[in-house]
Amino acid sequence: MNITQQHTAPTRPRPVPARLVFRAGGKPVWAAAWHGITLFPFSLGRLVRGLVRGQWRTALRGLCGTALGAGGWFIAVITGMAALNGALYPLVDAHDYQHSWGGPTLMGAWAAHAVLAVPLVLATAWALRGLAALDTYNQQELSGAQRRWWPVPLSLAVTFGVAQLVQAWASQR
Repeated sequence: MNITQQHTAPTRPRPVPARLVFRAGGKPVWAAAWHGITLFPFSLGRLVRGLVRGQWRTALRGLCGTALGAGGWFIAVITGMAALNGALYPLVDAHDYQHSWGGPTLMGAWAAHAVLAVPLVLATAWALRGLAALDTYNQQELSGAQRRWWPVPLSLAVTFGVAQLVQAWASQR
């Protein structure tokens, strides 16, 4: 063994800093999520403005943003339903807790549903942030910034994925 080689103990994985979870790009995740929620009405306005003025590139970007915004609304609504179900579980599902997640006691079932709802809300905030960021990339080309080829195809792929989610959610029993 070479004397210059150092032996180091294996390092433990470092915990994720809170700023990565709650802040991204210098702005709070909740502010970016709000941008994702308001994406639908603003993009719908861009779509109509582009169609009325005959600006087809603006209309296409508005259509992509409208589809992303509608998907964001759907994701936010089902997450809100899940969070309310987790927080108000005894009031929403008043029945025998023997076969519930976390059962057979009320406290265990409530805790299990709440523990699942909190990470879901954080994941939704990040998903809405991603939808807003994708729309921002879509709009950058219209403002004369760097032209990218991938935002429109990625918007269509994300819209297709959200459509599959809507179809799966609507057909559940």
